[in-house]
Amino acid sequence: MQFYAFDSKNEIVLASSALRGQDYICPECRKAVYKRGGAHRQDHFYHLELSPSCRQSSKSQEHLNVQMYFQMLLPKGQCSLEHRFSEIGRIADVFWSDKKIVFEVQCSQMDLQELIARNRDYGKLGISVVWILHDKKYNKESLFAIESYLHHKSHYFTNIDENGVGYIYDQFSLLHKGKRLHRFDPLPIEVSDIKCTSKKFPRFWRKPHFAIERLKQRSFYFSGDIVDSYLNHLQPLYLADAAALEKKFNGEGPLKNRVKHYFFTCVVNPYKILLQLFLERCCR
Repeated sequence: MQFYAFDSKNEIVLASSALRGQDYICPECRKAVYKRGGAHRQDHFYHLELSPSCRQSSKSQEHLNVQMYFQMLLPKGQCSLEHRFSEIGRIADVFWSDKKIVFEVQCSQMDLQELIARNRDYGKLGISVVWILHDKKYNKESLFAIESYLHHKSHYFTNIDENGVGYIYDQFSLLHKGKRLHRFDPLPIEVSDIKCTSKKFPRFWRKPHFAIERLKQRSFYFSGDIVDSYLNHLQPLYLADAAALEKKFNGEGPLKNRVKHYFFTCVVNPYKILLQLFLERCCR
């Protein structure tokens, strides 16, 4: 179902607030949409002529609620939903204009190449992308290719349900061979409190590996996440337990074990992601 559209003033309107019989504009395909709903059906917009490439009608209530979560918490006047970037032919779920950050909400399976393409396209405009993966599809035992790819890159999870209850969170996970072997408790983050990452790391900043890798691959982080907890000495027991598990699994002993670990991390795992992508495409 489609729950929002633009009015004649190009302002976003929720279906629950729209007027019946009035023309509205789909934010993606720009075609006319109209309101419908009733006692046994939630208010939503529908197309008279649906374009096959338009994704709006397939978005779930959870997807909309995550978008509204951002609109509620980000500074007023700086957040826009369904923001169109005509230069690259993209429509962002949420755009934080002052920080030049796009939040892309993903509640369904997504092709890894599409994710990489979106990151690349937004990068051309100097815009960073933060992926928000919904528990409805992701954060399970078996990994999708995009989860392996995003492991240390900018992404978070969310459990916001169809009633709007939930939050966005970070989490330590131990991944191996396409599986999530261990999953720690969620760390809720403050999406409106963003902090820049320093590119100068003291030499003693070597462990835990998962925190350092995030520092290296992210130019910013949010209050309450793993990077923030590491840099500001928050959640000490959480990080200590995660570091101990990582150390035990990867091995910190003989040189042979360390070489083996880095070989799998830098050579084998990237090929596994490509193989997983191929298999996901074949199974569709």
